[in-house]
Amino acid sequence: MKYLSEIAGKKVCDVNGVDVGEAEDLEISLSEDDIFLRVKGEAMKELRGRKTEFIPIREIDYVKDRVYLYKRLKELKGIVEEVFMSNTPSYKCMDLIGRLVTSDNEKVGKVVDFGVDKQANEVMMLIEGLKVEDVRGKKKEKIPVFEISEITSNIRLQHDFETLSKRIVEKRRR
Repeated sequence: MKYLSEIAGKKVCDVNGVDVGEAEDLEISLSEDDIFLRVKGEAMKELRGRKTEFIPIREIDYVKDRVYLYKRLKELKGIVEEVFMSNTPSYKCMDLIGRLVTSDNEKVGKVVDFGVDKQANEVMMLIEGLKVEDVRGKKKEKIPVFEISEITSNIRLQHDFETLSKRIVEKRRR
């Protein structure tokens, strides 16, 4: 798993190793059920004439010294043209770090980072807090971002934390 704290600021390259920009952030769209890598760079203008574009995380091949995409920049044009972040509420993950996470009106913990799990092709929210430690016996837990039901000044989970934790443990055992 690569964390946002490791990805932000890295160069983004297409499948041929051509520099297409810099990873700024991850962007969550709860209504679209999708997560995007926010990339800024001059090369992005080739896609829609904008310096900043949103690339679905499923287009990330791997992350090492740079973020590598599966396709050439021109092949991303059709995918990126379908993304309209201004039409849907979306949230920058960097802005969510430090927010309180609740479930069933109970404090669970605070967001400390977000991670991209390439095997599961999903983004996980890393939280820490006393409830996490009480339920899981460890300080931090990774929760899929699609378990978020609402984002306001806090982040509310769809299910109670104990049930959610059991489901996560079961999924990891498979």
